[in-house]
Amino acid sequence: TATSYPYVTIGDKQFHLAPGTRIFDQNNRIILPVSMPARAIVLYKLDTNGDLINMWLLTPDELATIKH
Repeated sequence: TATSYPYVTIGDKQFHLAPGTRIFDQNNRIILPVSMPARAIVLYKLDTNGDLINMWLLTPDELATIKH
């Protein structure tokens, strides 16, 4: 869930966006935090400080692959 910049909520945790955060949409294009959907299913990676550095918005096919 997108909250007030520079934070996002994933599940019940709030994460700070690291400088240089890359957010990939379902077509693997980099999007700005303001372009994120209000709710999405994502995979994410944290940097060494615990800040969110990469996030991928998953397609239904990707989600099905992960669940199996």
